[in-house]
Amino acid sequence: MSVMNQKLENVNNTNTVLHQQLQKLDLLEDISKKLQIFEKNMREMKIEINNMKATQEQQARTLAKEENHHHIIEDRVKSMEQVNTYLENENFELKEQFLRLQKHSMKYNLIFSGIKEQENESKEDTESVIKNFIATELEIRDANTIAFQNVHRLRPRNDGKPINIIARFSQYDDHQRVLRAVPEKLKHKSCYSVQQQYPAEINERRRALVPKLKEFQRARRNARIIYDQLIVDGQPYEPPPRGVPPEQQNVHRLRPRNDGKPINIIARFSQYDDHQRVLRAVPEKLKHKSCYSVQQQYPAEINERRRALVPKLKRVSKGP
Repeated sequence: MSVMNQKLENVNNTNTVLHQQLQKLDLLEDISKKLQIFEKNMREMKIEINNMKATQEQQARTLAKEENHHHIIEDRVKSMEQVNTYLENENFELKEQFLRLQKHSMKYNLIFSGIKEQENESKEDTESVIKNFIATELEIRDANTIAFQNVHRLRPRNDGKPINIIARFSQYDDHQRVLRAVPEKLKHKSCYSVQQQYPAEINERRRALVPKLKEFQRARRNARIIYDQLIVDGQPYEPPPRGVPPEQQNVHRLRPRNDGKPINIIARFSQYDDHQRVLRAVPEKLKHKSCYSVQQQYPAEINERRRALVPKLKRVSKGP
């Protein structure tokens, strides 16, 4: 009996051990399932991370491309602005040259104002009227000997005053004699005036200077208008700019340089003759002063072409 009990007890112990082992196997299986789920989640997360990296790289490439495109556009805009500035300068210079040519063609012309028109006045009558005016009002005795290339009246005036007469002298000396007599002989005859003919735009510039001219004259300064320039005490008058941004002024500094050298100055001359006088003086006066340079402004692309020609220029200058 005791043997049977012992065997039953052994069987019970074995069952207990087997049950414990089975419980462990169930736990391992549960852990295995959880690991499989974790590994699946990790794979999905890794795929998502890779997708995010790919998207980020694509966006970075797109951004770099857009940024490069932006720089290209910005460079093109700057180049166009420089070309526009160059064309504006060219247009300004051509316009000034044209005005100077017009002025030269009018060198022998004077405009007479305030002389009443005779009834049925012909061109020959107008010339006689002018000669009579020069003789009586300007008191030039040999007025009848003055020769004219052309004398005629202009368009009727809107203010009802006598129509102006334009006279083109054959001799410049006669033109100057008449003009020199005007200040003294007509100073108390405000109904008359005699003045040099100028292009319309130059007349506008001169009219704009009149208020300042009168201001200086009231201050007993020696002031007069020559061509389109106000001369005060022998010096050209330049009004100081007020509230004008530097880039809109005629003289201003450019952007700071990367090499630490003084910032360049760009100057826009009012008169092309002054521009040329300065430029002609540079080779001789600055040949031993290499710290300075004065040169014509050109668009960036033209500057590149000019720089590319410098080595060839130096070789040619040295000779064989």
